[in-house]
Order: sequence, then C-alpha cells, then structure tokens
Amino acid sequence: MVKLSMTLRLTISFIAILILACTGISWTLYNALSKELTYRDDMTLINRAAQMQQLLLDGARPENLPLYFNRMVDTKQDILLIHSATGHNVAINHSGIPDQRFNEIPLAKNITRETLFRQAVQGTELTAVRVNARSGDDPLTLTIARLATERRQMLTQYRRNSLLMSLIAILVCSALSPLVIRNGLRAITSLSRLTAATDSGTLRQPLAEQALPVELRPLRPARHTM
Repeated sequence: MVKLSMTLRLTISFIAILILACTGISWTLYNALSKELTYRDDMTLINRAAQMQQLLLDGARPENLPLYFNRMVDTKQDILLIHSATGHNVAINHSGIPDQRFNEIPLAKNITRETLFRQAVQGTELTAVRVNARSGDDPLTLTIARLATERRQMLTQYRRNSLLMSLIAILVCSALSPLVIRNGLRAITSLSRLTAATDSGTLRQPLAEQALPVELRPLRPARHTM
C-alpha cells in the first residue's frame, strides 16, 4: 500500500473541504436567488391582475387593455386573455402555448400566491391566475400568466458562473495549497533533520535554541532530559 506524504494528505483533505464548502455555498445562494426571483414574479403577476380588474371596473374597454398591458409587461413571456360572454375575446399570447390550455385553470376567488396556478412547460415554469371581472354589466373572465423564460435564463447563467468560479477556486487552491502546507511544515522538517543528526555522541550536547523553530522550542527541554 502506497503511503502518502503528510503534505499530500493535508492537501487532499483541504481540497475535499473546499469542494464541500463551494458546493454548499453555491447551492444555498442558488436556492435563495430562485426563491427571490419567484417571489418577485408572483407579486408582479398578482399586482397586474389587480390592476386589470380595477381598470375594467373604472370603465376601460376590454379591447383597450392590450394598450395598458403592452406598456407594463414583456409580451414575450407575459400572457393576457380576456373572455366575454358576448364572444368579444382579447388575447396577447406570444408564448406558443395554446389559448385553450388556459381554460383548464380553475377560477380563483382571491388573488394570492397560494391561489396561483403553476405548471412546468418544457422545463420552464408557467404561473397564471384566472379570475372573474366585469366591464360595465358584462361579466368577463380574466387570465394573466407569465412563462418564466427570463428567470430560467438568469438561474441557468448563475449556475454556470457559480460552477466556473468554484472550479477556478478549486484549481488555484490545488496548485497553491501544497506550497503553503509545505511551508507550514518546515518546523517539523527542521526537527526531523535535527533528530536525524543526533547520535549517542551528541546526545549530551545541549541543543541550540536558535536552531529550533519557535513552534518546536518547547520540545528542547524534553530532548535534554532524554
């Protein structure tokens, strides 16, 4: 069995601890960022639904809502569907998801994070809310959704950057740690050389204190006692 040197054993232990630390930190920060971005998107969706309901109550016509909607959203990932009993429907949907799919979303009485509908679409989270609204005397069904394309891209980029930075840190530490550890073990190396040079003829000779590293000077009295 090959015996590893103390420097190599300490280096391996240090690198293993560093890998665990980088993994734990990256995972914790990634989850924190994911939760923060999800919360931000959820609150944006809730506020947008409330604004649309209020605009309709204030007299805005359903066909005019896309004008307001286009000013406050990214139409590549945000979706607005308005269904009326008269058949005058309004749709802003550039996500590629069929409009009929949103009809399966249950109506929410209260717009909260708990009532938001969530579903994965090809690895991207779709968050939606479907509520009743009124435009004058006409009942409407209002559906507002967001396909979290931007969030997924941000998290993917963050994950790649975290892995890259962790890999660079591990490689740099792998190269430098043997030098640092070897420098830290000089005291033990010095003591080993002094011990190797000791024989029966020199055992009675006092060991010069300045010949010992500071860390090992407490061992000088013990050697003289021997």
